[in-house]
Amino acid sequence: MHFKLLILLTCITFLSACNSRTDENQSMKFVGLVKDVKSGKMNLSKLENNKDILFSLNGISYFILKDSNGVSWIPIEKNEKGEAGSKVILINNEGKVVKELIDIPLSPIKVIEGPNNIIAVLCSYTGYSSIVVFFNKNTLDEIERVEVKGSITDAVFDEDNLYISSDNLELNKNSYVHKFNLINKKIDSTNIAGSLRINSIIEKGEFLYVGVLAYEGKDSTSIVQLKKNNLDKSNEFMVSHSPFHMKLSNDQIYILHLSYSANPIYGGLLTVLDTRSENIRTFKLPILAENFYIESDRIIFTTSFSDNYAILNLLDHETKVYAGAPISSNLIKEGK
Repeated sequence: MHFKLLILLTCITFLSACNSRTDENQSMKFVGLVKDVKSGKMNLSKLENNKDILFSLNGISYFILKDSNGVSWIPIEKNEKGEAGSKVILINNEGKVVKELIDIPLSPIKVIEGPNNIIAVLCSYTGYSSIVVFFNKNTLDEIERVEVKGSITDAVFDEDNLYISSDNLELNKNSYVHKFNLINKKIDSTNIAGSLRINSIIEKGEFLYVGVLAYEGKDSTSIVQLKKNNLDKSNEFMVSHSPFHMKLSNDQIYILHLSYSANPIYGGLLTVLDTRSENIRTFKLPILAENFYIESDRIIFTTSFSDNYAILNLLDHETKVYAGAPISSNLIKEGK
């Protein structure tokens, strides 16, 4: 009798734990920035319902970084008048302002978290040159500023180096990739020959991968592979038009395609590049996605063009569309 009771209690405990984990997965919520059509303000809203507002911005932003301390960094790219912004707002999980960093160069577009409590704020500044401002994540003190050529588009940390992509607006071609060493402060640079625009850069192993939005005189685009140590070109992978955002998960590079300049707007396509086999797969998406968030077995796609978001199941490759908020930024997880 006691043995049967023990088995029953064990089963109940196991089922309770499974249900708890299921509830946790189902209750995991996401938030992003939504532009209010009437007021023109951007609100930090829940993905499922844009009426559920956590914070309202006095300005325009298309990016959020949630650092490892749980603080969200929002760069104000433009102020409420549409002029170049010059501050970064930090808010906590309750939607309260932790601090406003106001002495920021013009047009901060992204915030990147690095090693040793470093945060990098990417500012496009004049467009012909850009500035990266480094902060201590814990004290929020400014560490230093670094100026690079071109209009900055993205950056990625790897150990003691920050790799930066920027567009050469002076020549309107031959976009830059810069390597800034945090220890010796040296900057090395190279050009992606013939490239008109590049929008994303990621790192994997010994290489960098740069998404070329457009080439001069070519009806094609590609992912350019560079060696980290000397920035020499190592390989090139031809992909569909306008690789807009790239993200890495394990050995897979996920590439979202989008072009605002095309008429009609081009997009709704995801390319997956396997960095080991160099195999390339393409998925057609049911929405004109502008950003995406990768979890272990699914990808969440968002768009500001409609009140929908889509989820791609990576196990069976089935995609479903759900009603939600028209998100203009990347997603972050709500709560800690």
